[in-house]
Amino acid sequence: MKVALGPRLEQLYEAYNREDAAADPIQIVRRYKAPADQEIVGFCAAALAFGRVASVLNTVETLTRVLGPEPALYLRRFEPKAPHPELRAMVHRWTRGTDIVALLWLLRQMVDRSGSIEGFFLEGYDPAATDLGAALDSFSRRI
Repeated sequence: MKVALGPRLEQLYEAYNREDAAADPIQIVRRYKAPADQEIVGFCAAALAFGRVASVLNTVETLTRVLGPEPALYLRRFEPKAPHPELRAMVHRWTRGTDIVALLWLLRQMVDRSGSIEGFFLEGYDPAATDLGAALDSFSRRI
């Protein structure tokens, strides 16, 4: 289902994109060419984007090493009950490896259900709405 969300997101991008964003986790997302991989890494980076920038970058780099060159493929095969010692050993401030396992499991369920995180979001998006508040509430509730 195509909707007019793209133009609004582009407006937000233009409003907030800055040259000094090199120390932003978005630089890691840009390494991936496939939109499905960018979506997974971007969501994970956003979920972990709190604390010192250097710490955030370190955690996201560690996670992307685990996810490998095709994060979307890794996610489609992800089983939360597997040992995942590389994930369970991770710590980012108060977020532990089990929290990251839970995040990946939620993402997998979204992708399994809707084909992508974007598709999952769009299930609760009303293009006629004046803001994204209701869509974000719907997204959060359904997760």
